[in-house]
Amino acid sequence: MAGRIEDYALIGDMQTAALICRDGSIDWLCLPRFDSSSVFTRLLGTGDHGYWQIGPARPDGAQAPHADRRGYRGDSLILESEWDTPTGSIRVTDLMPPRDGHSPQLIRIVEGISGTVEVASAWCPRFGYGKHRPWIYEHQGRTVAIDGPDALWLDATVDTVQKEDALVSHFTVSAGDTVNFALSWHSSHHHATPEIPDTSAALEATEEFWREWVARCTYDGPYRDAVVRSLITLKAMTYAPTGAIVAAVTTSLPETIGGVRNWDYRYTWLRDASITLSALLRTGYREEAEAWRQWLRRAVAGNPDDIQIMYSILGERNLPERELPWLPGYEGSTPVRVGNDAADQLQLDVPGEVIDTLYLAHVHGIARCERTATLHLGLVDYLKRRWQEPDDASGKCAADDATSCTPRSWPGLRSTARCAWWRLASSTLTWPNWPSSATPSTPRCARRATTPSGTRSPSPMDPPNWTRPCCCSRAPGSSRRTTRGLSARSPRYAASSRRTMAWSTAIRPTATKWESTALPVTRAASCSAPSGWSTPSRSPASWRKPGPCSSSCSHCAMTSACSPRSTTWRPAASWGISPRPSR
Repeated sequence: MAGRIEDYALIGDMQTAALICRDGSIDWLCLPRFDSSSVFTRLLGTGDHGYWQIGPARPDGAQAPHADRRGYRGDSLILESEWDTPTGSIRVTDLMPPRDGHSPQLIRIVEGISGTVEVASAWCPRFGYGKHRPWIYEHQGRTVAIDGPDALWLDATVDTVQKEDALVSHFTVSAGDTVNFALSWHSSHHHATPEIPDTSAALEATEEFWREWVARCTYDGPYRDAVVRSLITLKAMTYAPTGAIVAAVTTSLPETIGGVRNWDYRYTWLRDASITLSALLRTGYREEAEAWRQWLRRAVAGNPDDIQIMYSILGERNLPERELPWLPGYEGSTPVRVGNDAADQLQLDVPGEVIDTLYLAHVHGIARCERTATLHLGLVDYLKRRWQEPDDASGKCAADDATSCTPRSWPGLRSTARCAWWRLASSTLTWPNWPSSATPSTPRCARRATTPSGTRSPSPMDPPNWTRPCCCSRAPGSSRRTTRGLSARSPRYAASSRRTMAWSTAIRPTATKWESTALPVTRAASCSAPSGWSTPSRSPASWRKPGPCSSSCSHCAMTSACSPRSTTWRPAASWGISPRPSR
């Protein structure tokens, strides 16, 4: 069965990613892309749905031992796990080298540290999200597993034995010994076989890639280690060929154990990607911002009225959703879904977030161009015409309007006012009369979504503040994000901050989204850990100091040194939709 979510660590090559449990088992891997079907799917099922485990040998039926120590090698995505046994110690190094014209590769290196250790490897691929058992055969001393269009090639420096639909090996490692495993994906119809990976060269190249990438980081504050680790994870979630950024590398990890909110997050949400790009831009990563902007222009090309809240990593619009009934789900949480019908939702805050990020890219020196200006103005016109329409309230509320959407479109319009430089970029563009249309946005929702300003409450949740969507009764974490449309000195901003944090931290250490929804289950914690942004507001000057939330977030990191996407505290465990960094 799958491990606890906090026991998983991430490795990736900027085109796909794998999750490795503390017991040395790879329980999730999609090939060749983030949104491809998985070949290891034990994360959402059982061992029969595919895994690859390496660790100290154990008697049949015994539980695999967890690594005694585990962490990344320096500032990289090279994962090192160490086991201590009565007879000695070993280290397993896992990595996915960035692709440089070669096929996807996953490399596992077993090293003897001291003494002598009996080691076992069990390679059990299952294609089609764990449904199809492959045809496994030998070819020129290499193992090949084929199912339809996909082929996996396994190279090992020790003997392997086929046992039913799996490949197993048992070997002894002494101090100083090294055993290499390399997995490569290849299209099954290609006649040319993939090259045998050079594991030593791949390890060196991967370490050098991350060393050079991290060196570009301009942040040098008190939380540099945590910031760099989050940035590395965000980079790993970037699809290098197009510049798109996935919301998560997994599908169907539930928001509540046993619940039905199990969605496929392996796509690019414009809102999430915009926030991610803001973090990358503010820490010196302009190339990623430029690549995403180019992807955005391709994805939303055409009529602005056809803009979606999310796209595939290639920019595809059609993301049909279906269920996988053969998978029992993480801890029995069904259904398991692939695809996402939320692409058809109307969320009016998304264009505002995108516009704001386009402006931020300009502020950080990304070259202006007429195509981007045309996109910008198209989004402004879209908001001008539709900002008063009811929308899907961030996809979480069943009613017809929400606090967050309308005022959160304001930052984008505000940024437009600052973009007079685009007049110089093109004399053929006609700027809309946006101020008169945009101005009512924030005050309107402020009136409808706050409690009466004259009332007082004995609780710490004092009005006036953002309390609810315009139609719902529970205090949302998205109201916290709504304050981007307010002045930093606004009393409503400060009151909203105090109320949201008092309401959320009384239950759990993260702010939450809607509690009132159409689905027949209660909401778990938020889809985004605070990561410092939720420090209670007192004055603008106080925000310059590290707040208690920043410290608590850095201490609740998982074993992979990344904060969970959401956290619902339960005995000896943290919980999250996906192991991804807080942002």
